Amino acid sequence: MYDPPPILRTRDCVSTVEVEVSIRRHNHHRHSSAEMVMDPVCGLQISKYGATTHREVGGTLYHFCPARCASAFNVDPVRYTASTG
Repeated sequence: MYDPPPILRTRDCVSTVEVEVSIRRHNHHRHSSAEMVMDPVCGLQISKYGATTHREVGGTLYHFCPARCASAFNVDPVRYTASTG
């Protein structure tokens, strides 16, 4: 019987252990720190090229890991941008 991996929660982001392991093993290329950005909603460091969703506010481009974080950002962008710009 298949037993799905447990769900991990990091603030608003949800991922599975299976995905986390896959990401760790996916290291044939590394992203430089200049290519990494922080999702303003959940705080995760993500590749700006791998971000699934983007929003521009006040001339600044924000990157999001899942669409769920972008949706939370859309509700109250000031909450997530007040300390960053």
